[in-house]
Amino acid sequence: MFWIILLVIIVFIVWRGFLGYAIPDVHYANLSKAEAAFIAAVGEAMFPGGGAISPSWKDTGMVAYVDKYLGWHAKPNRMLMHLLFYLIEHATLVFVPSLKRLSSLDNETATRYLEGWETSRIYFKIGRASCRERV
Repeated sequence: MFWIILLVIIVFIVWRGFLGYAIPDVHYANLSKAEAAFIAAVGEAMFPGGGAISPSWKDTGMVAYVDKYLGWHAKPNRMLMHLLFYLIEHATLVFVPSLKRLSSLDNETATRYLEGWETSRIYFKIGRASCRERV
């Protein structure tokens, strides 16, 4: 019984963390397909098409810009940014709570989830730690 439960947990972690992402139209040098989907979901939640701010996230090339932005940083900083993307993408399991990743949530739920990060104590701790590292 233990091994069955362990196998189910491992399959869930692999499925949630690595599988089920659409293949992006463009190959990115610094972003995986999961990270490209995450950046697209954040862009859609923050700057939706037809929203108050024009142009939309698609018109600005946000995913390509973030890919280039990661390339400008040293490898240790890039790794920290990848971990931050992974945390925010998969923390929906705890904070929404939902079995869906951020990139799979509907736009309204994703927007509320991202707004929740603004008031989170974790958000401020991450911000303070990154400011200390830059000084």
